Amino acid sequence: MEIAQQLLKEMLPQQQCEFRLNRSYEKRRYCTQYGESDWHFLSRLFEEEGICYFFQHFPDKHILTLVDDRVAFAPIVGSPTVSYLGDEGMAPDEETISLFTFSRAVSSDSVSVSSHNFKRPSLDLLQQANAEDPQFEVYEYPSPFGYPERGKHLARIRLEEKLTMRESATGTSNCHRFTAGFTFELQDHDFAELDNGYLLLRVVHTGWQGHVLGEQSGIGGDCSYSNEFVAIPADVTPRPERLLECPRGRLQTAIVVGPQGEEIYADEYGRVKVQFHWDRAGKKNENSSCWLRVSQPWSGAGWGFAALPRVGDEVLVDFINGDPDWPIIVGSVNNAASPALYPLPEERFRSGIRTRSYPEGDRDNFHELRFDDRKGQEEIFLKSERDWNVLVKNDKSEAVGNDSKEEVGADKTLRAGRRLRIEAGESIELVCGAASITLDSLGTITLKGTTVEVAGSQHLQLSSMKIDVN
Repeated sequence: MEIAQQLLKEMLPQQQCEFRLNRSYEKRRYCTQYGESDWHFLSRLFEEEGICYFFQHFPDKHILTLVDDRVAFAPIVGSPTVSYLGDEGMAPDEETISLFTFSRAVSSDSVSVSSHNFKRPSLDLLQQANAEDPQFEVYEYPSPFGYPERGKHLARIRLEEKLTMRESATGTSNCHRFTAGFTFELQDHDFAELDNGYLLLRVVHTGWQGHVLGEQSGIGGDCSYSNEFVAIPADVTPRPERLLECPRGRLQTAIVVGPQGEEIYADEYGRVKVQFHWDRAGKKNENSSCWLRVSQPWSGAGWGFAALPRVGDEVLVDFINGDPDWPIIVGSVNNAASPALYPLPEERFRSGIRTRSYPEGDRDNFHELRFDDRKGQEEIFLKSERDWNVLVKNDKSEAVGNDSKEEVGADKTLRAGRRLRIEAGESIELVCGAASITLDSLGTITLKGTTVEVAGSQHLQLSSMKIDVN
């Protein structure tokens, strides 16, 4: 009700709105007025919540009255009882009903509603409300709720909406006290079972003031008054028909926002907040929107792809089922402040992934996987800003068609749990400063160094057909 109270306070003068509401109303997670007037927006919310409204008319003001229970409707001013006279062709001396037609219609008498709560994805939210001996079901999905209690309430409201006009009456009277939103008691009808209480839903007044018209046009005549009305039994809880559709949200862009100084702002579900370009009230901070889920190329229970848009990014926002209250981020786009990863169109042949160190990383602090697709210069480039760890749980194979080069700035350790084999087609050379060991394909092993020390703690054996010692 906070939304209604705020808007009605802005729209109506003081003391011109009355709340006859007997239920408590759950605060909405997020609610958007999108492409609609204030009155359209409010009326749509009233229809969704099952709230009726009518006006009380006074000489100096008109009071908008909100009602959510049949007991809140008051009788018409004066005596609530009005007699049925029928159309006897004579002007009645008192207020009577000259025509009263009662109708019964076939309507849905069972309503099922369901929804989905991503925080509890296995929870069955299907709820149902039935009239006595239900035969005609209406199933609504999605319905705006996330918990069973709210679903039960909405199912009941939707059922009461379907049943509101199952029994109705239309009529004609000369009772000037008839006003929509008030009740009356019918008596003296030809069919006694129709002598009951009724709630007026619609009254059209017609009046003729002959002496005034005579002064203007020369036509005289008596004054006359009549009205046509639509009513339902007073023991029915009326719910407004949902005539005002929720405006359909369309794909648009927004800017990711967060608290001052925060570069990545997200919750435990990977949701972020945004500021829409049309939002005049937002302050481009963590209060600018609800949390928005972020679509990923692949997502599962402990597997998939993960990348969160950062504060300042421009993102594409769509709406689940077109509902502006359920935005979802489906992608990101570049703009002049956040240009493409590689200069365009000069480097249009490049594609890749580049991150940014967090926090306070600059343009030189990043990981990158880059693909260069220029014919004859194809390249895959991989950069780690700091550490690079590779885990292979079984075999690893690597094949290089030409040269392979590896540079290590400090130490390198090579360890094999069983055997280590190094094989070369022509030669193997190990060099450390002035010392070297060279093995060639002819079987020659050459050791060079200013000092060569051969030591065996227990046994040293040299075996050859010839041994030269210089």
